[in-house]
Amino acid sequence: MIKNNKKVIICLCILSIIVFVLGMHGGSAYYFRDFCLHKTLNMFYNSGSPEFFKKPNLISDIQFIVYGLYYLILKGLHIVNHFSEFVNYFSQNYIPTANGKLSYMTPALIINNIFAAVGVCYTFLITYIITNKKILPSFVSAFVLATSFIWMNFSHHLAVDIPLSALCVVTVFYTIYFIKDKDNFTHKEIFILGLLSGLCASAKYNGIVVIIAPLAVLMLTEKSKKDFIYKIINLFSSATYIFILTNPFILIKFSHFWFDLTYEYDHAFTFGHAGSDDCNPLRFHLFHSFFNAMGILPFILSLIGSVMFWKDDNIPKKIKYALLYFPILFFLSMSFSLLVFLRYILPEIPFIAVMTGMFVHYALQKNNKFIKGLFCSVILIMLVQNSCNAVHFYKIMSYKDTRVLIKQAFKDLTFIENNEILYTDLFSNPYYEDDFVQKNGYIKNDLKEYLFNANNNSIEITPKKDEFLYSNYQIIIFDNYTFDKPIQVRKDDKYSRIKWQYKIYLPYKSGKFQIKPIDEDFYVVQVNPFKVDKSKVPFDILRSDFKYREKQGPFVEIYFKDKKLRDIFAENCTKYQLKCSITDKEHGYYYTNLKKSDIIEDFIFSEEKDSYK
Repeated sequence: MIKNNKKVIICLCILSIIVFVLGMHGGSAYYFRDFCLHKTLNMFYNSGSPEFFKKPNLISDIQFIVYGLYYLILKGLHIVNHFSEFVNYFSQNYIPTANGKLSYMTPALIINNIFAAVGVCYTFLITYIITNKKILPSFVSAFVLATSFIWMNFSHHLAVDIPLSALCVVTVFYTIYFIKDKDNFTHKEIFILGLLSGLCASAKYNGIVVIIAPLAVLMLTEKSKKDFIYKIINLFSSATYIFILTNPFILIKFSHFWFDLTYEYDHAFTFGHAGSDDCNPLRFHLFHSFFNAMGILPFILSLIGSVMFWKDDNIPKKIKYALLYFPILFFLSMSFSLLVFLRYILPEIPFIAVMTGMFVHYALQKNNKFIKGLFCSVILIMLVQNSCNAVHFYKIMSYKDTRVLIKQAFKDLTFIENNEILYTDLFSNPYYEDDFVQKNGYIKNDLKEYLFNANNNSIEITPKKDEFLYSNYQIIIFDNYTFDKPIQVRKDDKYSRIKWQYKIYLPYKSGKFQIKPIDEDFYVVQVNPFKVDKSKVPFDILRSDFKYREKQGPFVEIYFKDKKLRDIFAENCTKYQLKCSITDKEHGYYYTNLKKSDIIEDFIFSEEKDSYK
């Protein structure tokens, strides 16, 4: 199908180049919670055990092999002398050599982009099969995926979401490929599909949902009850086999695994996420996630393409079942959970792109010249729009993160003795997993230093996580990834579970939100990476706001007790090309909004009020 078709090979090469250009430019994304490379490095000191089971270990296993080879090569070239030295360079995100600096994150970024390219290429191949080998619809579907904001964005994130999505696409492709020209699966094919399904689960636990694709086709096509039972056993046993093979420490440290797994279950179905545009997951994903992940036009065309695809009598039911059952079931699983971040629907996006390609396929078959011309015009607008989005994304990734520039601007300040700065977890002290290795203290401290300082752009600011805002502070830093959450919360009954989350979520139990009683003056600098006012930007931690952006990074608001320091910092903003504005406390975005937040007043002020005295 591929080897003898030069057009297909050329298309796949072009699409892979697009993915790598958009996915590698700008390097790895600023640290966020599901970044997993520090967990991988931990495995070297625990006999290969990740000591972390909230996510399966397939991606960490791959990184483990690659970084082991990376170390051996660097040691062979006498760039590093021993492994602890190699790990310590993680804290500064580069490895110094005689010829310059090597990026520490590049191997992990390449791994992620290989998966991203695989996902895009197999999206092309799925469309190619079901359109009876039509090149143009296949290329459009894959191009729409490669240039969607969410795919471009997460190609930079060293986490499991892109690999999961790519493996799901591969599994569905081979489900279609094995069944398209015959009546049922062979036992060998079922074994392969079981292995692929198990690998999806090894990328992320809910990846096992993809097993519904071969299972649905098997239930439709297999006539022999005996063979049906054997194949069901084959499918699930092979999936289980590869899952355990790639996650052996699940059995070795089962109690730890079970604790983490139940935590993730409670997270998904009991606590959920605090602070989203709409806390109804079904509506959130349907009216927010898809539009912002794909763009409005591709998503609408995909819905039309889905209807046309289902009504097409020339396409066998087994192909329809293979292609549609997984995205439908996965969407429902997300919608009935309490998980409302945009990235959780990432495995859906390739299949939406396929249906966009199906719209192109049916549009080109229209005999009416006016309708065909109209459809082609819409398709052209979509391609131009996605191309512009890709250019816009490329431009944004050319700029340094605003947090990095802010830290550079702080370096030029002359601090008074015993100056203290209070800042949020996601600004200068990114989330850090408590179950990280305890026995290798020097490694833990080095990795924590990296997480605190984020990509070697640090200033020496001591974290003050347990200090209250009325303590001996000089500067307070707010950023929207953390503080937008309580602002979004209302007193409505449907948010009651969020109140509980604030109660157990330690960053919010500190006194950081206790700002209402403060009567002192603040001198405020706002750093805005957006083209519009902050209040007009939708909340999403990762990240539906690219169309509003001029630069990377969050909206940051800095409260100075000393007006002179504020003025010096504001001048430094101009030096580092930060978009800054000056205001006072009463007009500060976070001071004003956090005071109005019912949950902060109800919970923080009432339940912990006595502890502040």
